[in-house]
Amino acid sequence: MKKILFLMLVLIPAVAFARFEKLTADIDDMFSRFTGYVVSVEDNDIITDLGLDKGVFPGMELKIFRKSEPIIHPVTKQVLGNKKIYVGDLVIKSVYGKYSEAKSDQLNRAVKPGDIIAMNPPVEVAVETENIPVRLKLLLKEELGRVSNILIKDSAPLVLTFSQKEEGGIGYTVTEKKSGTLVYSRYFSDQDLGQGGGSMATKDILYSDAIDETYKSMAVGHAKNDKNIYIAAATKKRIDLYEFTGTGFIPAGSVDKEFDNIQNIELADLDGDSVDELFVTEVRHESTVRSSIYEYDRGSFKELESDMQYIFRTVFVKGNKEIVAQKLAVDGSSIGMVHKFLYVKDRYERGGAVSKSPSIGIYGFGYSDINGDGTSEVFHIDDNYRLNVYNDSNVEYTSVQQFGQTPYYFILANEVKNETNSSIMESKNDGDNDPFVYEKLKKYIKGRVFVNSDNNVYVVQNEQKYKMLASTKIFESSMFAVYSWDGRRLRSMWQSEVMEPTIVDYYMYEEYGRTYLFMLRNFSDGLLKGDKSQLIYIETK
Repeated sequence: MKKILFLMLVLIPAVAFARFEKLTADIDDMFSRFTGYVVSVEDNDIITDLGLDKGVFPGMELKIFRKSEPIIHPVTKQVLGNKKIYVGDLVIKSVYGKYSEAKSDQLNRAVKPGDIIAMNPPVEVAVETENIPVRLKLLLKEELGRVSNILIKDSAPLVLTFSQKEEGGIGYTVTEKKSGTLVYSRYFSDQDLGQGGGSMATKDILYSDAIDETYKSMAVGHAKNDKNIYIAAATKKRIDLYEFTGTGFIPAGSVDKEFDNIQNIELADLDGDSVDELFVTEVRHESTVRSSIYEYDRGSFKELESDMQYIFRTVFVKGNKEIVAQKLAVDGSSIGMVHKFLYVKDRYERGGAVSKSPSIGIYGFGYSDINGDGTSEVFHIDDNYRLNVYNDSNVEYTSVQQFGQTPYYFILANEVKNETNSSIMESKNDGDNDPFVYEKLKKYIKGRVFVNSDNNVYVVQNEQKYKMLASTKIFESSMFAVYSWDGRRLRSMWQSEVMEPTIVDYYMYEEYGRTYLFMLRNFSDGLLKGDKSQLIYIETK
């Protein structure tokens, strides 16, 4: 499997670069079009055949060349071309449909009708981007470096600007920096770029190096006020941050607090200040579930709320990130429905219920209006790891496949006491516990159910190693899956490559009309070594 992963690292980015092949070919061709001829000359007033149809503009500087004697191969006597003599420079003054007027003040020799006018590639251009995600920006600039007719230079008089459209394509314009004159514009849809057609595929993938930590939960968002993408990754006791740079994942600090037993973390901007709050749910003293809210401010994470009696979880509703909450009793049972969690009038509060049954727990939960009828369907992964789709309180669909299995869970001490008796608690550390009692009481952190802006459902599938021993929760492989809803059932749209052994958490991220996945993988580095973690980035749309 290590060989397969290595090939992914090498080959898939090459495919990602090729995604811009048609766009960069158009740019290469566009800069070769600024070639024409001198039509007439009177003093230093020159008429050219370059008009509006060729994209020239007033103030544009071009060079004048003249064909000279042919270049003849000494052996084959084949004519290879003609020598070009540099005549001078000209500046376009006025542009009309099929011709333009120009002047030339810098001449090495007299201009004649029939002389060639050209930009003399490579043409210097500055490159700017608007609404281009950081990873795509790097891939695009890498591909632009292969375009033969341009030379990227920040001080260039022409500006090549790329923008990501909400519908998924990429447009670009060429403008003259000084005057702001639009020289050329073009839009490429995903279909034009060979990325559409109703199918999904892994368009890009990036792996971090192995991390010497066993992270169990992750969240992705704008954790600091610099608009960069950060991954928060939690062990049982600590939360670390990594900045996603487009080429990798760079350590970016930690939350300055030791936690008791973290179960899951979330990132979302509920207070609207453009910095995501960090929601931390943990088991304290083995007896209660409590949550806290933090936000990064002036160099560190500050605690905004503490000791909240909720479990928090992120959901994506048609691509919009929300936080939902559910209360848990001291005996581990759910109290009430899953509710929206809001920030209203300078305070955090629980909003309206989004589930219709208290039997639907917050782990393995999601919702969205996938039928398009104005009411939301609820998704929930049950204790058999089947994905159920609810319409109101009725189960409309139950999957055959299993989803959302993870190795992480928690047990509350009061549950054990109520289930058996206090003697089991007293012998808890003696190895005399009934394993079936504990298995029954484990509350697994089921995988997330996300719905993107195209109403596609995102879930994880972890394959158990010992299928006859379901309680072991030892996994041999993982993959991510995307499904669409046809009104009656979920239909497979895409599956990721198989990864070994376990994807323990994942997060969706939507930006500028594209969907990205960030995954947290745990793996063993050998029998005598501890588990390690790896962060993975995948673009799917």
